[in-house]
Amino acid sequence: MVYEFKNPHPDSKKVGDCVVRAFTITQEKDYLEVRRELNRLNREWNLDGYKKRKFLKKYYKEKGYERISINEQGMPKLRGYEVAELYPKGTYILNMRKHLAAMIDGIIYDTWNSSNEVVYNIYKYKG
Repeated sequence: MVYEFKNPHPDSKKVGDCVVRAFTITQEKDYLEVRRELNRLNREWNLDGYKKRKFLKKYYKEKGYERISINEQGMPKLRGYEVAELYPKGTYILNMRKHLAAMIDGIIYDTWNSSNEVVYNIYKYKG
């Protein structure tokens, strides 16, 4: 099994919070703490929102995530379950189309089974 349901939202609400959820799970922090931090950094960095690519690139670097390139031009795209097989150990963020998911030791943690989604980038958490 490569997917396990996990919703760290304090009220167990299902909301469009994949960024907060993925960072909360991979960093093993409190959901509200992570959300406050993301909002604070977004203001400090004067960016358009913490769900935007420019913010995420800066945040990954700031928090000790290392980008792992997996999709070379002309190669078939990998799906979440394939990435889980390739990286069975470690803590990662999987960057999918308009979605982020946490993966720890080959298990994708999310509020829905995103393991069949195409993964564009992987970020290994070194924290």
